[in-house]
Amino acid sequence: MKRMKVLFGQRRIMVLATLAILVLTAAALVASSASFTATSANPGNMFTAGTLTMSNDKADTAVLTADLMVPGQDEVGTVTVGNTGDVAGRFSLEVTKSALVDETELKAFGGKLRLTITDGAAFSWSGTVDQAVAQSPLALGDIAGGASRTYTITALFPDAGVDLNGVGLDNGYMGGRVTADFTWNAVNTPAP
Repeated sequence: MKRMKVLFGQRRIMVLATLAILVLTAAALVASSASFTATSANPGNMFTAGTLTMSNDKADTAVLTADLMVPGQDEVGTVTVGNTGDVAGRFSLEVTKSALVDETELKAFGGKLRLTITDGAAFSWSGTVDQAVAQSPLALGDIAGGASRTYTITALFPDAGVDLNGVGLDNGYMGGRVTADFTWNAVNTPAP
């Protein structure tokens, strides 16, 4: 019986030793197996946001003021609007009428006075002040970063002439007044 215990004790040690050798052999095979490897790096990737800013050479002042107009008269003013940012912008012009403090709005001068707005090449619009307000914002197109455009704004009091009795057809507009505010806006041009 003693001999059996010794044999089983030796076998257990041999079995454990064999298992340990097999585990070590398997680990050595995995660790020593050859594989192709390669690496490539792209360090320092940087991302910045662009800017869209605007200049207006007549900022906070009127582009034109036409006092005491008579039928057939026009007045011209210019304004240079620029994109001082570094991304392209889609520019527009919002035209609004200021609230009037007297009864002259009843003379509907905003429906008579014609505006022509042009940059000489890419944009041209013509209509009454009231039409400009109704169609606002007027799409001016894209202006690249660092570029500018000069807009010419002409206000014309059209002459309707006289009736058969020689009475001026524009007499109803005497003393009429309208004040238009121009607000230039830009949003960045969508990414391609």
